[in-house]
This record gives sequence, C-alpha cells and structure tokens, in this order.
Amino acid sequence: MRSLISYIWSYVKPHRKIFWFATISRVCADLVWLYPPFAMAVTVNFFTDYVRGQSFAPLYVVFVLSLVAIIVRYVGMCLAKTHLFRLSDKIA
Repeated sequence: MRSLISYIWSYVKPHRKIFWFATISRVCADLVWLYPPFAMAVTVNFFTDYVRGQSFAPLYVVFVLSLVAIIVRYVGMCLAKTHLFRLSDKIA
C-alpha cells in the first residue's frame, strides 16, 4: 500500500497545491453538509416548545445558516471536482 501511495504521489507532487486545495475543498464541503440535520432538529425543537408571541429569530438564523451550508456544499464539491479532474488530465 505504501509503495502505491508513493508511486501516485510522484505524479501528483508537481501539482500538490491544486491537489491539496481540492482535497480541502471537498472535506469542508462534506463537513458543512452535517449542518442541515442539526438545523432540522433545531426547527423541530423550536416548534415543539413554541409559545405564542415567541420570536422567530432563531428560525431565521437556522434558515440563513442552512442556505450558507447548501451554497458552501455545492461550490466546494464543484471546485474539488473541477480541479481534481483537470489534475487527472494533466497527470494521465
């Protein structure tokens, strides 16, 4: 396994900045995608404990953060795919 990784790394090494940028973009996109289930839980808890006259400000924050998470997820995935596909074309 180690020899396989070192063999592949010898091709990637000249383009390591692109490789690491794409890898970090993908990891961040996947980590951000953990937020929507949490947002759904917060929303359900909010409506379960809702009292008439209570502010909807927490829901607005959850909604905005969910939109940000969606945008970061898809932009990060597209950046990672684009850069890694270009890198694979250069290496091949």
